[in-house]
Amino acid sequence: MKIIAENPNGFIIDMSKTELANLIGYYSNDNGDFKKLRDDCVLKVGSEIAISKMYELLYSMRSNEQRFKKASELLAKISETLLLVDPVVRQIQSEIIEQTGK
Repeated sequence: MKIIAENPNGFIIDMSKTELANLIGYYSNDNGDFKKLRDDCVLKVGSEIAISKMYELLYSMRSNEQRFKKASELLAKISETLLLVDPVVRQIQSEIIEQTGK
């Protein structure tokens, strides 16, 4: 990426397609989803890319890493519990169906 000029709002830059792809979260400009953005004219002269919003989201995710880890651990425990309870629930369901005929 090369800074070409400065304007009142920031900079005018020269950036390769790969650099742009990397900037918005793709490994390369050969990525199918990135190509689709180009083909659908989402990425064209005059397009705005919300870099600050992407950064804020990543920063928020990073700062909430411990919360995500705890939530993940809790969900894993809930999943384990449901797997343990499932056979019991299925047995009860079978007995109810057997007794009621429904």
